[in-house]
Amino acid sequence: MAILRAGPWGSLTETHADPVTDFSVEPTVFPVNCAKDDWPNQVWGAVYSKTAASTTEHELAELNETISASGTFPVIEMQFCYQSTQGFDIEVNWDIVFTDFSLPDISWSYTTIEGSSDSFFNTPADSGTETVTLPASTFGVFGAALGGGTEADIDLSLS
Repeated sequence: MAILRAGPWGSLTETHADPVTDFSVEPTVFPVNCAKDDWPNQVWGAVYSKTAASTTEHELAELNETISASGTFPVIEMQFCYQSTQGFDIEVNWDIVFTDFSLPDISWSYTTIEGSSDSFFNTPADSGTETVTLPASTFGVFGAALGGGTEADIDLSLS
């Protein structure tokens, strides 16, 4: 089954959108990555939002890039779109250094245009890896989030 290429950016309601260049506001579309090696010579990317001490920034990250936040109630979220003719695994990696008592949280979710979805939420250990199998899809959206609780230094990466 052939998949018509979406993107270069998109969402479940808009599968073809121009790349975001202004990250001063939270994007509503995300990079569309294809699960085929180096096609079309692009590094996989995700949009991240990083909040700490009531300040939020949005930016583009490559997959495998570690995003860090620290301060009061730090939160990191990453989101990307994908297309794939077969299922594949992605790893959500995290590391948390607590400076105060904290109840951190980690979550991930995906939704496909075909209607498949799954999600996960947990109070994680200080560091770890969660492997997620994303299903084949003509268009899917994946997101992960890590919150540090009260006061913490946190790192989140997707690989």
